[in-house]
Amino acid sequence: LYHLAKWNNIMKKVSTQIIFLVLILISCPTISFSQEQSKSLLFRTETKAFHSNLLRQDFEIKISLPVDYYKNEMSSYPSLYCTDGNRNFNLVSNIVEILTFPEASIPQMLVVGICYKISGLEDWGAWRNRDLLPTNDSAVDKKWESVLARMSGRNDIVSKSGQASKFLEFMSAELIPYIEMNYRVKKNDRALLGYSYGGLFALYTMFNYPEIFQRYYAGSPSLNWDNKVIFKYEKE
Repeated sequence: LYHLAKWNNIMKKVSTQIIFLVLILISCPTISFSQEQSKSLLFRTETKAFHSNLLRQDFEIKISLPVDYYKNEMSSYPSLYCTDGNRNFNLVSNIVEILTFPEASIPQMLVVGICYKISGLEDWGAWRNRDLLPTNDSAVDKKWESVLARMSGRNDIVSKSGQASKFLEFMSAELIPYIEMNYRVKKNDRALLGYSYGGLFALYTMFNYPEIFQRYYAGSPSLNWDNKVIFKYEKE
């Protein structure tokens, strides 16, 4: 009876998690939606054109505001910076929405999604290789160029991994000051979130420049990259 009761409790938790996941998937728009559809599904979200002088590139920065942002103008909020914004911002901002309203499981926060101005997913794939990976691997670059060319029919795609340090400089010297100048966020309460290569980037940042963010979320980080170089950073 003890084991049956324990199993019953486990299944209840699993069922709750499944329902939660379904709600996220239902509420989360994907990058296949039109711009008009995305606007209707993402509440309190702003999109800013942003040019990086360091990277010499234009970005789209998506900003999801806390529920109470306009109701309580004396409050400041934690910030959560999300890499791979073209794919992840809608999902992350919806999860934050669910966990902060109507009952708060986590503090309300401002979510910042870093998005590339892309004509297709092949651009996103090449640029994330460049910006999220800490070291260069020319063999993997060639592999990605072949995959992305096959996917898109283009032959002008260049993947050049290993510029994570420069991307982090863009974030710390250009993007974060812009956000903190224009929005009510706490300068000592920043978080960085990334998945896969983005998770590796979060760990790279945490091990090398831990003072930039106070919280790190590394989802399924690519720990095997370049002979597990991330463990070298950890040891150092």
